[in-house]
Amino acid sequence: MSHVTPICINVVFVCITALCTMRSQWVLARTDKGQMYRTNRVANRYKLNKKLRKIQAKLGDDPENISMRNAVSRAKAAADAENDDNILEQKRQLGKKVLYGQVIQLRHQFTNKYIHVSTTKTSDTESNNMAVELKEENSKHALFRLMPRYKVKAEGDVVQVDDQVVLESMKSPGSFLHVSKPLLGHGSVYNKSHELNVSVQQSGFTINRKYKPVAGDETKLQFGDIIRFYHKEMEAYLVAEGLFDDEICEDVHMRLRPINQSIPKTMSPSTSAITYWQIERQEGPVSGGVLKWEQQCKIIHMCTRKYMTVKDGQVTLTSDHLDPATVFRLHPVIRESDDIPPDSYCRMEHVVTGQWLHGGSETYKKKQLDGDDNIQSMAALKWTTAEFRVIETIEEMQYDDAFTIQKVDEELVRIFNHMAGMVPFVQKLIADKKEGHALNAKMAHDAESALQELSSFMVVNGHPIKNRQKLLRNLRIVELLIKLLQIPFRGTPDQFHMTKLFVETYHVMYVYLMGDSRKNELYIAKYIDFFQSQFELREVWE
Repeated sequence: MSHVTPICINVVFVCITALCTMRSQWVLARTDKGQMYRTNRVANRYKLNKKLRKIQAKLGDDPENISMRNAVSRAKAAADAENDDNILEQKRQLGKKVLYGQVIQLRHQFTNKYIHVSTTKTSDTESNNMAVELKEENSKHALFRLMPRYKVKAEGDVVQVDDQVVLESMKSPGSFLHVSKPLLGHGSVYNKSHELNVSVQQSGFTINRKYKPVAGDETKLQFGDIIRFYHKEMEAYLVAEGLFDDEICEDVHMRLRPINQSIPKTMSPSTSAITYWQIERQEGPVSGGVLKWEQQCKIIHMCTRKYMTVKDGQVTLTSDHLDPATVFRLHPVIRESDDIPPDSYCRMEHVVTGQWLHGGSETYKKKQLDGDDNIQSMAALKWTTAEFRVIETIEEMQYDDAFTIQKVDEELVRIFNHMAGMVPFVQKLIADKKEGHALNAKMAHDAESALQELSSFMVVNGHPIKNRQKLLRNLRIVELLIKLLQIPFRGTPDQFHMTKLFVETYHVMYVYLMGDSRKNELYIAKYIDFFQSQFELREVWE
């Protein structure tokens, strides 16, 4: 009798793949390597949070209403209590088996949002179907009944790994999550993907388990974790610079960040996203689990989404995930167990060559100079005083080549994912305009809304957040916005729409400059010459 594995509550990360003639990519995707969702067996309660949102909307219309403010305070306290109850209930359900017929929610791991069925918006590709959206809040729109695709299983049976299932909307009974046959059109960022929508026709999905955690796994390094590599002897981070779906600006190198007792921030780990790396299984990103010492793995740079590799003795990046030269091993400096706890010291071995990563003494020469030869130009400004060293490979392991494995805080990962999720829309907008496409009113409204969201995300409770602002540097969003502003618009059919977009673009950069970050100011000062070329200065005579 073959062994089958049941699906357990809130433990299993599932990769849902559409059972079509081809393996479909969802519009909700971050990459083309599958979608990761967490199952919630017991649906979160949401009515008090819904009440809070309604009262807040009324307060927005009448902000001076004292009684309404008091009502918002009371509603917020009740909503917070409801959220706490939801967290406790999900913990209580942890590990219980999922049964067919139960109502679940699907939360997207990358955005931390729930799949919602829209009752007002139709599908972009199939007008007879309704749209599906990602939203943060809980509601009846986010509830689905998990049912077997075939009659070999029935309600009450345990859901098992590799089962084929259908998901029925609780908001619209008789409607199911469905994958469109046509690809999304040219107007979509995901134009090579199929759309997920809601239809009376069923689409089957296969559930693939990422991994099943056990008690204590949170204290161990796992595949998929976002980490930093800090060279203890050099006091430097392993970094690279660039942006996914774009060129690599700076190859892999060491960025010195020496600890200085008189500068408190140097005592804490770096919050710069160029130091972020992700551990992936050699077999691919779908499977997870706990990483062991000396286990073969791949290392992905988060900003560029490229794999670290070694070519001709040089540590570099590649987009070829099938390249055997992308495989590394982490060796312990002090081995206490097979598991890797955070803040462990490791040495890094390149599997194909058998060579070891070594922090070199030579200065790394940046491909992208911070300034140019014209010292009169603002582009000559240096926005950082950091020093750089090369990263090399050597035949013999060196005792002092020990890297500290620092796990990135969950909040930093969350804001990075949020900001990175905004990049494709800007890239698509620039590409469309370069191809000569004109914006209509709807496209312009969507673009303006996205830029407004980008601005508001950098401000929390009226205060600019430096860790969010610096992501515009790390993800090279500043450069994307400059490219957007360089698009000719005078005399074009969409001049009116483009003018409004440019206003929002300048507002994004204004919010980026709020606060006291000298680096932010110097970084954008490189483009002052360009900004001045965009305005006609007239001298007023009195």
